[in-house]
Amino acid sequence: MEAVKAESTSAPVHFMTNKSIEDDYELSTNELGRGYFAVVRKGKNLNTGHEVAVKCIKKKKVEDKKKLQSEVSILASLQEHPNIVTLYGVYDSEKHLYLVLELMSPQDLYDEIIERENLTEKQASKVMKQVLTAISFIHSNKIVHRDIKLENLLLKKKGDLSTIKVTDFGLSKCCETSLPRSAVGTPFYVSPDLLIAIDDKSPYTFAIDMWALGVLLFIVLSGRLPFTGQDDEELFDNILEANIIWKSPQFDAVSNEAKDLISQLLRKDPQFRPTAEEALKHPFITANSSSSSLHPSLSANLIRSYKKNRSTTSS
Repeated sequence: MEAVKAESTSAPVHFMTNKSIEDDYELSTNELGRGYFAVVRKGKNLNTGHEVAVKCIKKKKVEDKKKLQSEVSILASLQEHPNIVTLYGVYDSEKHLYLVLELMSPQDLYDEIIERENLTEKQASKVMKQVLTAISFIHSNKIVHRDIKLENLLLKKKGDLSTIKVTDFGLSKCCETSLPRSAVGTPFYVSPDLLIAIDDKSPYTFAIDMWALGVLLFIVLSGRLPFTGQDDEELFDNILEANIIWKSPQFDAVSNEAKDLISQLLRKDPQFRPTAEEALKHPFITANSSSSSLHPSLSANLIRSYKKNRSTTSS
C-alpha cells in the first residue's frame, strides 16, 4: 500500500511497516469512542505534538479480514480532500491494527442539529454542498460509499458547520472491476434499486448514494423521514413506491428549489437521478440565500424519527 501525503501538520505517514505505533505516537488512556471490535483513543505525535484519533482494532474480533483491508485501502486512496476524514497511517501488531486518523469533534451532524435545535435553509445548503463535493470525489475514484447518513458526517470543530467531513468507509465498495450486489446500508436511507438488487441479485450503481443524499436533505430540512413503516417490510414497500409526501407544517416554508433537488435525488429510476457533479450545479446549492429558520419542530422530529428507526443493515 502506498503512503499518502499528510496535511500540513507534518504527521508521519506509515502504512503496514515494521514500525510500532509507539515509535511515533503517545496514546491516551481516555477513550473517544468504542465499538465491538475497536476502541478510538486520542494520540499525540511524539515529534510534533500533533493530535490525532487512533482506532485500535482487535484483530481476533474481526471476522472478515478482507473487508477490513478493503476499508483501509479505500480510505487511503481518498486522501487530501477537505471533506473526507484523513487517514495518516496504518500500524500493524500481533494483536491490533491501528488506524491513525484526523482528530475530529465528537459531534456528528445529527448531534449538531439536536444541539442547535434548528437550522436555516442556507446552512442546510452549505452542508449539502460539502457532502456533495466529497461524494463527487469518492465516485470519481470508482468508489460507492453505501452508508451516507447524518452519523457519518463529522464536524471538524463543534458548532462549526463550515467543515463537514465524510467518514466510515466500512461498507464502501470499489467498483473498478465490478458493480456491487450485496445488501448494505441503513434501512431508511436505502434506495429502490438496492432493494430490487436484493431480490434478483442484480448490480446497482453509484446512484444509491445520490438517493441517500436525497433522504439526508429531506431529514435536514424537516427532521422527518421521507419514507417510514411499522417495520422494515412496510418501510421497504414505501421506498419502492418512492412517493414523496411534503409533510406539513415542516415543508410549508421550504423553498421550491430545495424540494426540486430532493425530488430529483429521490427518483425511483436510478438513471434519472443527478450525479454529485450535477447536483452541485443545482440552484439550491449555488444560489441559496435564505436566512430564515426552518420549522421549529426540526430537532424534536429528528429525535422521534431516529429513536424509532435507527438501525443498520450490513452485508
